[in-house]
Amino acid sequence: MGDQAEYVILNGRLLPAPDAYIHASSSGLYHGTGAFETFLAEQGSVFMFDEHIGRLNRGLDWLGFDPKQFVHMKETGEEVSELLKANGLTGTAAKVRIQVSQAGSTAYGKERVSNSVRLITAEPYRSRPDNALRLKTAETRVVPAACRPSDLKLSNTLHYRQAWREATNAGFDDALMLTIGEYVAESAIANIFWKKGDIIYTPSEECDILPGIMRNAVIKAVRDMNVGTFETGEFNRKDLLGADQVWLTNSVMEVQPVGMIDEVRFNSGMRLINDLRNKLKIYKEHYSL
Repeated sequence: MGDQAEYVILNGRLLPAPDAYIHASSSGLYHGTGAFETFLAEQGSVFMFDEHIGRLNRGLDWLGFDPKQFVHMKETGEEVSELLKANGLTGTAAKVRIQVSQAGSTAYGKERVSNSVRLITAEPYRSRPDNALRLKTAETRVVPAACRPSDLKLSNTLHYRQAWREATNAGFDDALMLTIGEYVAESAIANIFWKKGDIIYTPSEECDILPGIMRNAVIKAVRDMNVGTFETGEFNRKDLLGADQVWLTNSVMEVQPVGMIDEVRFNSGMRLINDLRNKLKIYKEHYSL
C-alpha cells in the first residue's frame, strides 16, 4: 500500500477511507468540539494505551460529552487492531489517531453531548533520521491554562498549527513556543528537555504545557538511569540557549535530538539520546498493550 491508509474506522465500522463521511452540520467541523489522541503502534502494540484512552475521556468530559460517548479501552483496542490488519500495518510501525467530535450542531447547548463521531485512522510511520532538528522561536504563544486546559488534547489547537507554520515557512523543522510570561514551554508538536552540565531540565506544568505521556516516561527514565540531577520549573529562553544538549519527546517520534534553536547550535552527540531510547524499549516490554 502507499503512504495513505486505505481504510478507517468510523463509529465502529471499518470503511474504505473515501467512503467515510460525516454530517455537514457537525459541531466538530464548525467549532472544533472534540478531543483526540495520536500514538505509535509497533507490531500492533501501543505504549501506555490506557493513559491515552484515559486522557481522551478526560477531554470529552471537559467538553461536556455524555459518559455514554466516552471511549472504551477494550473495544477501541480491538478496533485499532482490526484497522492495522486491514491496512497491512500489524508487522511495522504505524501512526494511529483517535478523534472524537460532537456530531450535532448545538455547540452551545446546556445538555451533555449525546451524539459523537468517532474516527480512527492508521498510516505507516517512517521514523525521522537522526539529523538533529532545527527550531525557531515562534511569535505565537501557548494558550494559558486559564483559557483552556493545557493537559488535554482538544481538537482546537490552532496556536500550535500557527507556530509550526511560522517555523517551517522560515525553513525550520519545528517551533519553540514560549508562555505569555516569556518562559520556555514546548515545541508545536512535542515537549522539550535539555541538559546543562549534570542537570537535566524540562518546563513544569505551570508553563501551560501539554504534559505528554512520553514526557512522563522520559522523566522516569532520567531518574531511573541516574544520569544527573533533574529539575522542572519556569525557565527563560536564555537558560535553554545555554544548554549543552537539547531534545524533544512525543508519543510518535519518542526522543529526537535538537541541533539548533534560531542561530544557536547544540551538541549533536547521540549517547544520551540512545541511552534514553534503550530505557524506553525496556518500559515498552512492560507497559504496552
